[in-house]
Amino acid sequence: MEQFKSGKLQRALVQEAVRPAAGTAGAEGGELLGRSSGKALILRRRDFLYRMGERLDAIYMVRSGVLKSCLIGIDGSERILGFHGPGDVLGLEALSGSVVRCDLIVLDTTSVIRIPLNVVRGRCRDSETAEECLLGQMNRQQIRLEALLQQERLNAPARVAFFLLTQARLHRDAGCSDRVFHLPMTRRELARYLNLANETVSRVFTRLRRQGVIHLEGRMVTLVKPEYLGEMTGPVADGLVPGSSSQTLH
Repeated sequence: MEQFKSGKLQRALVQEAVRPAAGTAGAEGGELLGRSSGKALILRRRDFLYRMGERLDAIYMVRSGVLKSCLIGIDGSERILGFHGPGDVLGLEALSGSVVRCDLIVLDTTSVIRIPLNVVRGRCRDSETAEECLLGQMNRQQIRLEALLQQERLNAPARVAFFLLTQARLHRDAGCSDRVFHLPMTRRELARYLNLANETVSRVFTRLRRQGVIHLEGRMVTLVKPEYLGEMTGPVADGLVPGSSSQTLH
């Protein structure tokens, strides 16, 4: 998979995402947002940004907070597909006219920018950087999808290790630290995403901490020995370990 080419633009987008609501768009972040096209929406925990089957007339950029994409079964069971935070653009299915294929639910108080489709298309016609930005967001979604598929092949400790390395990759591509980052989800939500028991996820985190592989402070995680996480996951994590030369998921 080709890495997102415009790291500078991605950093600008994330920087714009975390600005105060009254802030103005940066020069490059504004390529996609526009000076007046984005409407800020504040969402609370358990709110839906959109529901499966809806047809959207806008895409959304996360400024702060975190959401989860998930499928909810007839019996109320939940399958978490991914987590989304500042800098992520959601609802890209709208660009092709497709209905959305999952629910987007808020995990914590979240601010998103609503960007109408006509504005997005206009900016992509007029600006190569805006088009690159959307391509980069599609790349991030592909990374999450491949991670979801790959983890099913791994045992419990390797799933947790692979998740941490995938998060490191996403942070690195966004121009942020791939060694120290915040995990916005609860252990229960992470367990659902990894399709593991809560107790299993807690045991793996405890073991990694005691072995000095990671450092935990609340939900802030530091990858002390990321190469050890790579050894746990094997070939599926090729290119994900911080400091590795390859940027490809297999």
